[in-house]
Amino acid sequence: MQFKEASQHPLLVLLIGSVLSSLLIPSISSRSSEAQLLQETRLKKALEVGVHNREFDSKLNALITLMKTFHNQNIRMKPNPAELRESQNAFRKEYTDRYLALDEMAWWWYGDIQREARLLRLTSDDDYKLLDETIKEYGNSTAASVGAVAPIWRFLSSSEYQLDGASQTRFLQMEQDMDREIGKQHSARGMLVQKIAKILAEVQ
Repeated sequence: MQFKEASQHPLLVLLIGSVLSSLLIPSISSRSSEAQLLQETRLKKALEVGVHNREFDSKLNALITLMKTFHNQNIRMKPNPAELRESQNAFRKEYTDRYLALDEMAWWWYGDIQREARLLRLTSDDDYKLLDETIKEYGNSTAASVGAVAPIWRFLSSSEYQLDGASQTRFLQMEQDMDREIGKQHSARGMLVQKIAKILAEVQ
């Protein structure tokens, strides 16, 4: 049998096809599984960004609500100086507990996502640079938000805090300044979260 005739023999063609299939299909399947796993990891990390941001907002809002409630209750109840100092002591403790809960989660998670993106190669090199810049912006916004509540906290917990008209005026001005900055940073973080999630979820 000549080579040309042999190469066209049905059994030989079937044998060659079987050998090629046994070699190529597992390799293709493996690459497909790896790509699918990588994409699932990217989507998971993209969703985590929103979850952590909502948790930060929740804990920050709890601090703000605590401060406003403390002041409003004092105005309504009109405690005497001794009662006010006692109320301030309880306020300091609750604020500190809530601040520590915020501090415990506020600063680490976006750094972890950044490191995982590098180690697991979740993004291209160009996208990683963009991710790095965006995460730094997010961190700056987080710091600005936490910093915005500090003036009222210091005032409410100090001996300067009274229930007279001057203290109320001072509180209202600081409250307006805080609310303005908190609203600004909340909007900024919302856009940054969407940007980070898009970078992570983008099919490479």
